[in-house]
Amino acid sequence: MPNKNYSLPEDWTRYSKVGQQVPKTRFIPFKVPLSNEILNKNSHIGSRNKFGPQDIVDSGLNIGLIIDLTNTDRYYDKSLFERNGIQHHKLRSAGHAIPNAEKVNEFNRIVDKFLSDNRHNGKLIGVHCTHGINRTGYMICRYMIQRQGKDPKRAIADFNTARGNTLDRETYLDDLQKASW
Repeated sequence: MPNKNYSLPEDWTRYSKVGQQVPKTRFIPFKVPLSNEILNKNSHIGSRNKFGPQDIVDSGLNIGLIIDLTNTDRYYDKSLFERNGIQHHKLRSAGHAIPNAEKVNEFNRIVDKFLSDNRHNGKLIGVHCTHGINRTGYMICRYMIQRQGKDPKRAIADFNTARGNTLDRETYLDDLQKASW
């Protein structure tokens, strides 16, 4: 049986746990929550840096859907969310690469369906990649630009303010600002 990887994602502790709701959307960005097994094996990070699925469940944020953009299943078990009435969609996206049209369209379909099904209850959509910055920001901004008609610079600024960390990967920023899809 292979050994399970209990290492923290690189630079994971440098980023805030959860952002604020992105203005005029139902999106709330956050970094990947880690299983208790991973957190316990990395006790050196201290209790203030710990962030796991139970923290999302207990947050009082009224999250009804989580879209996981990480390219692995090692970070947590989605069943905790599902047992607590939070839908979970895994949308594997490689880091450092602009998601292809198929991934973006799938993200948009998931969000559109959730918003249609939950139009009267105010439930939020949690979106995360590893750090909750670049892939997360890209997909949320693409949605705001394509589905809400938001100006790319405004979408990026709104995301950055809400996340509390800055979308900084140039390839993502350039693609969003060109808006040539």
